Amino acid sequence: MPEGKTLLDGNRVKLEGGEKIEDLKEQILLVPNRKMLLLVKFNLWTYYIGDKVFRKDSTWAKRFFTETIGEKPVYLDTFKVHRSESNMKRYLFLKGYYDAKVSSKVTTVLKRSYVVYTVNPGRPYEVRTVNYNASDRILDMEANKFSKNSLLKAGNHVDQDKIDEESNRLTMAFRNNGFYYFNKQFISVLIDSGGHKRGADIYFNLDNPGEVRDARPQIIQKVTVDMDFKQQFGRKGVTVKFKGIEYLFNGYNIKPNIINRSIKIRPGELYSQENYEATYNKLLGLGLFNLVNIRIQPYRGDTTNKLEVVIVLRPLAKHVYIVEPQLITTDKPDLNSGNNNPRNYGFAGTASLNNKNVFRNAEDFNIRFRLAAETQFGGGSVPVQILPNTKTFNVFSNYESNLTFELLYPKLVGLIWLDTTPKFRLQLNHTSINLTYLTEINTNYTRRSVPLNLTYQTLFETKDKQTFFFYWSPIQFSYNNALIRPEFLERVNNPVDSLRLVRTFRSYIIPSHKLAVVYSNKEKSHFKYWNIRYTVFEIAGNMTELGYRILKNDHSKDKQIFGVPYFQFFRTDIDAVHYKVLGKSKTLVLRANIGLGKAYGNSYILPFERQFYVGGSNSLRAWRPRIIGPGGTQSSSASIIDKTGDMLLVTNAEYRFTIAPGFMDGAFFLDAGNIWQISKSASDYAKFSNKFYKQLAFNTGVGLRLDLSFFIIRLDWGIPLHDPSELETKRWVIKNLYKNHNMIDRTVLSLAVGYPF
Repeated sequence: MPEGKTLLDGNRVKLEGGEKIEDLKEQILLVPNRKMLLLVKFNLWTYYIGDKVFRKDSTWAKRFFTETIGEKPVYLDTFKVHRSESNMKRYLFLKGYYDAKVSSKVTTVLKRSYVVYTVNPGRPYEVRTVNYNASDRILDMEANKFSKNSLLKAGNHVDQDKIDEESNRLTMAFRNNGFYYFNKQFISVLIDSGGHKRGADIYFNLDNPGEVRDARPQIIQKVTVDMDFKQQFGRKGVTVKFKGIEYLFNGYNIKPNIINRSIKIRPGELYSQENYEATYNKLLGLGLFNLVNIRIQPYRGDTTNKLEVVIVLRPLAKHVYIVEPQLITTDKPDLNSGNNNPRNYGFAGTASLNNKNVFRNAEDFNIRFRLAAETQFGGGSVPVQILPNTKTFNVFSNYESNLTFELLYPKLVGLIWLDTTPKFRLQLNHTSINLTYLTEINTNYTRRSVPLNLTYQTLFETKDKQTFFFYWSPIQFSYNNALIRPEFLERVNNPVDSLRLVRTFRSYIIPSHKLAVVYSNKEKSHFKYWNIRYTVFEIAGNMTELGYRILKNDHSKDKQIFGVPYFQFFRTDIDAVHYKVLGKSKTLVLRANIGLGKAYGNSYILPFERQFYVGGSNSLRAWRPRIIGPGGTQSSSASIIDKTGDMLLVTNAEYRFTIAPGFMDGAFFLDAGNIWQISKSASDYAKFSNKFYKQLAFNTGVGLRLDLSFFIIRLDWGIPLHDPSELETKRWVIKNLYKNHNMIDRTVLSLAVGYPF
């Protein structure tokens, strides 16, 4: 540390009077250096090392240590301490604490300084009355009408932020009711606290700048849509009038009603800022345009109280081709190797074709094909025969391919009443029809699946910026064909496991429907927010079962459609993630993932793809997928492929911190959870009971995240603490982690892309 300088090591605000005032610390100008492990200032330490080692150098090495990872020291500056006092006092004044007092005390020990700010805010002033006055008669009438929804109430603190919010609300109320030229500068606010005992009268004074049209509601006289499209076919400049709106398509081939239903600005109606924003969002939501420009201008025939709207749209390319080669790594275990902690490596290729506006209704037609091949290093690959009577391949152990056809409509097809009702006019609605042919071939089984889905999607955003995505799939139909390799079935010596495998890997049909919701309030609160994915329900087979019972009076199990049995079950799950930003470089993330599925009627178990499992880079990070559970199942008592269950409980806690801003982050994490079976035929050690907490798997670990701007590479090292697959007396495996190479054999290093949650 340079001679004569003291390093700022901490700030503390001591608040007197019992008040709770948020964001007061944000007014402090001097912020101590970041801490790692709450003990060592890692970034500051790196800066000093880099500056000392490369003192006379200006190479990339010095920049890496002093700028990329390092952080310059923050020294005590008494001038900024006093400025911080003034900032806090001004902040308190704006919050209604007119008599606030702020003082500071600096303590220095071994050239490390600590600043304690003592704040006595006093009693806040409260709102007595809220008044709306205007110099113009029309403005005065409208302002008093809008005052019924005022954000300010008698008894509230006199808060400048609330006053600004009310000014914004009042501005938007005018603009949504025709006053296009109205803006916030029309409003001046007066706070009168004289002659009242800690009370204040607030006056919103509206003043018309002088032009007559500014104080008058504006009517939309004309709306024109102009396609900024390079003409190849058709007649340029020909105007088509549809439901009062004029269209210049300039050769772009689309039905006018598709554009028309996205335009909420209508001739003959008062101007509305809400309709302006809804039009912009819906036109962009069509996915057809890379430019949406809405111009508002005075109508050339009457500039007093009439407007003309010109909407310029620039279409995207009609066809988009994408070929994407990939190097991949997954957690899929090779069950023949006998290794519980393998990792697969391989390559994949994706080719896609996107055809926009294929039927002139703004549809997106997508064709995607993906082929992946994987193997394991260290565990040994096993020959795979792709087709009967063909050669086997010794290089790869897993193959997967899927061909997908998707047709996406920018509306709720068949639900016109919901798609067009004014109550939902701010939604972005889509209908998706999806057909996929999936093939999966590995050393244990061959599986082919053909799912067909009809899904309605809609986005709804509340006024306080909370977003809801709704997904409703009234039709989900999947045909699945699976073949277990005889040599794999022979290795399963447990009759219960053999029966479960046969029931899981066979030909079957899943006729179902599903409702799901995705919620986020990140835009409302950037420092404390939720992301929640909730599958409200997925129900399968009920209508088919009802038909059998009515027509054939058949109550047996394993009934068939066209010779293939169908599944009947109920399933739900929720994945809730809470983010709490603790500072510029620190975030605490908490997660709970809970799921439940129940087979009934025509089925004994859930379909393979609907069963729950734990482990992997996004779950319990000290175990690979499907090698732990259900319940207290021991490693040797069931086949690896059977590590699935009907019930899921996983919780995660992760503390994220910055190592090199914009380049590298670190994390400490703690994971806990397991799966269980709930059927009556389940074994006692696998069934959920009131002693489930004894069967929870616990792990901790550390991680690195490399930020490459367009994606994040994540490396996590998971360390097991409590393993329910061991004997009950030996489950705390952390006790023996350092014995017999357990640190290498029992821990897991995961490589993944993106954050775990």
